[in-house]
Amino acid sequence: MSKTIKILLLEDDPLDAELNITALEAEGYQCKWECVQSKNEFIAALDNPDYDLILIDYNLPGFDGLTALNILRKSQLNIPAILVSGNLGEELAIDSIKAGAVDYVHKDRLGRLVRSVKRALEENKLRVREREQAEDLALFSKLNQATINGSSISELIDILMVDMNIYSRAVGLNIFLLSQDQKYLEMQHFDLPAKVGEKLQKLIGTNLLSMRLKVDEQKRMQQALEKREKQILDVDEDIGQVVLGLVAALASKQDEASLKKLALKVKKLLTLKAVAFLPLIIENRKIGILAFSHKEHLSAQSIQRMESIASQVIEIIARKLADEEIEELHRQQKLILDSAGEGIFGLNTGGQFTFINPAAAEMLGYSVKEMLGKHCCICFYQGNLGDKSCANGECPVRKTYGDGENIYRGRIDFWRNDGSSFPGLFSSTAIKKEGVLLGAVVTFQDINEQVEATREIARLAEVVKQASITVAITDLEGDLVYINPYFEDASGFSAKEALGEKLSILKSGFQDDAFYKKLWDTITSGETWQGTIINKHKDGSFYHEDASIFPIKTKDGKIINFAAVKQDITERKRAEEQIRLQLSRLDSLHKIDTAISGSTDVNIILDVILEEAQKELAVDSANLLLFRPSLQSLHSAARVGFNVESLTQPQLRLGKGLAGKVALQRETIQVHDLREESDLLANSPELVREGFVSYVGVPLLAKGKLKGVLEVYHRSILEPDVEWLSFLDTLARQAAIAVDSISLYENLDKRNVELRLAYEATLEGWAHALELRDMETEDHSRRVTKFTTDLAIAMGMDGRLMDHVRRGALLHDIGKMGIPDDILKKEGPLTDEEWVEMKKHPVYAYEMLKEIIYLKPALDIPYSHHEKWDGSGYPLQLSGNAIPLSARIFAIIDVYDALKADRPYRKAWPEKKILAHIREQSGKHFDPEVVEAFFKMISEKA
Repeated sequence: MSKTIKILLLEDDPLDAELNITALEAEGYQCKWECVQSKNEFIAALDNPDYDLILIDYNLPGFDGLTALNILRKSQLNIPAILVSGNLGEELAIDSIKAGAVDYVHKDRLGRLVRSVKRALEENKLRVREREQAEDLALFSKLNQATINGSSISELIDILMVDMNIYSRAVGLNIFLLSQDQKYLEMQHFDLPAKVGEKLQKLIGTNLLSMRLKVDEQKRMQQALEKREKQILDVDEDIGQVVLGLVAALASKQDEASLKKLALKVKKLLTLKAVAFLPLIIENRKIGILAFSHKEHLSAQSIQRMESIASQVIEIIARKLADEEIEELHRQQKLILDSAGEGIFGLNTGGQFTFINPAAAEMLGYSVKEMLGKHCCICFYQGNLGDKSCANGECPVRKTYGDGENIYRGRIDFWRNDGSSFPGLFSSTAIKKEGVLLGAVVTFQDINEQVEATREIARLAEVVKQASITVAITDLEGDLVYINPYFEDASGFSAKEALGEKLSILKSGFQDDAFYKKLWDTITSGETWQGTIINKHKDGSFYHEDASIFPIKTKDGKIINFAAVKQDITERKRAEEQIRLQLSRLDSLHKIDTAISGSTDVNIILDVILEEAQKELAVDSANLLLFRPSLQSLHSAARVGFNVESLTQPQLRLGKGLAGKVALQRETIQVHDLREESDLLANSPELVREGFVSYVGVPLLAKGKLKGVLEVYHRSILEPDVEWLSFLDTLARQAAIAVDSISLYENLDKRNVELRLAYEATLEGWAHALELRDMETEDHSRRVTKFTTDLAIAMGMDGRLMDHVRRGALLHDIGKMGIPDDILKKEGPLTDEEWVEMKKHPVYAYEMLKEIIYLKPALDIPYSHHEKWDGSGYPLQLSGNAIPLSARIFAIIDVYDALKADRPYRKAWPEKKILAHIREQSGKHFDPEVVEAFFKMISEKA
């Protein structure tokens, strides 16, 4: 035995109290106990009656055990009490049992205590269970009677809450119902002990009956609803969180700190030990929460009882909701019957009218009162006064009201009271209850206008009978009433098979329900629908039709039929699809051509080819391998659609694997199903991992030489046609041409680079030759070239011109090659005649270089670097912006470098003097804008 029990000891001797506990624990009980001595302490302990057992001594200070038993009985607490006394006579024992003790034990015989306790607990458990069952039965009986008497849901809840609070011993019992939007829990009934309720309402300062809780702010209630299972809270912290959530909802204007303080006060007032939230779910529909609050910890039996109560509550509420829904349904049915445009009447098993809606009475020319009780044959046969039934087999609806056989869309003439008739369409449905036939309901409508219109349209349809278009007419329900012969040819259905059916017999599945709803909404609103429909032939094939579907109306605008005029455009659609495919493939080829012409990067081009192959051929993966002649092997250069990162064989020898065989044989290889090629799969595990099923490989050939292999893979069976294979071959040719062209380009580019380097070396050789001839300018060309390009870049010249600026600066004095040595190397001043000759060196430079196309863009500096801003320079006396910018830039750099060097006729100038000279010549010799840029660059370099 190992059972925890909580015991209240009414004992003035601590030693005796401990002896009692020791005796119980010796037998396996785990005791939690509290000992009181006085009457007031005993009464106070009963205010929080979380005890399984009370042991009472007889002799107590100020009162005795019998008095204590009377107090316990008046409290109506269901706690078993045992009298344990040292002077226990027979008379006292009998009095104690009468006063409510379940047993008595002498202190000298504590060995009996364990047996008495065990028996007391078991008997009390049985009594509690029997009492609860009786109470629950009384409650549910009361609720059922109230439901039968027509009580509303709110009245049922009031009965439930009041009686359950009496029976359940919960300190609080509340029911919350979900709002219509399911976002709030609204309290339907609030019940606490009067004093506790008053204190709580005063503490919170609001009316508790107006409690409306946001579901997402009450986490445990929300969990109960979402998980659809009970939530039991018996941990102090969890109960505190629930109390805080409720207080926050009721006193929402207070700050967080104040709410926490208030929640602590409320929790202290209620002294709760357990809270249970039970969801109310009716037919998978969340209704609300049943909340129990207890001052005791909940036992499994208590929880089971709460669940039982909740299930009964759900059943009663469900029944009431169902009753209310039935009442509403009856109300709506009557409204529908009274407002329906169709005629509707009910018949008993004898064929007499039991109800008639106004539309039926009006169409037949009677009042409702005139028809009730008469036989239905009054409206089926001329001259029948409704006082007798038709002969057997003559009444069109007798099979329904007499035999229970339903009739759908029957046709018959209905007779009016005035002797006239009209063609009608009717349906009759048997009414049964538990298999017993009660009668029938008949609906009908006047189809005179539809019949006339159908006849007229049928006559008009003869005009198009031989035309290659489909004509179909339906009634207002969408059932076919006419089709022309071409309908039969187009659909495969004969008139016998199609008439009476809906056009949905042609439904292909290509259009969804929303498509047909929109079509139906259009024509029923009186508009014409036009568009293309894919229909299904009787043999299962599909065909396209260009359709115009429209309502047929009477003169006053009433819709009486629907008509469809359709033309088979399947061949046109196929042609359009073929054109679209060809255009798409042409676009792909154009993209590939653009990539080839716009890029020299073989990887970019191959990626474009593979992407277009995957898209246009509708395959899962593609791989392009290039051939390396030196190694006689293939390597994967581009791939798309693979799951693995790389191939298991980066180098593939010719003749090995699928691609190796394609390359060696130089022929297309197609494998319909790789799964049947066990040898291939054994040597290519990557194909197994990828799950490929079909394969096609094409060699890349350019000018008769192998360039590589293009492979495509698919993870299901591939059925390529001739055009598909032709396009794949075209892609392979494009890829081969691209690889070959790029190879040629790379070789040509290499040659161009080599030639350009040779040109540059030649120019530097010319500059060096000039320096050897005129030693006073040694390294001058290299310095001014560097300085000039720096200043040009600083002034924002186009970077693409820098090569020409550099070459022009390097060759700026190349014209001096035409100046005689006696002038060029003269140490003294030149004569006027010699200066004339010296000033010709820009012209000599121009004449030397102008025929060299490679150097023509570099002529500005050699030809114009001696021109001056004010027009006083040579050889052309250009001025201002007429002088090329590169020459204007070089002019400053040339003067600056020349003045820094010694000459036979002068010494080098100091830096300061040079800069002052350049500043002074701004607007004369030099471009002022270039001068400013020069000084800025000098400043930054310093």
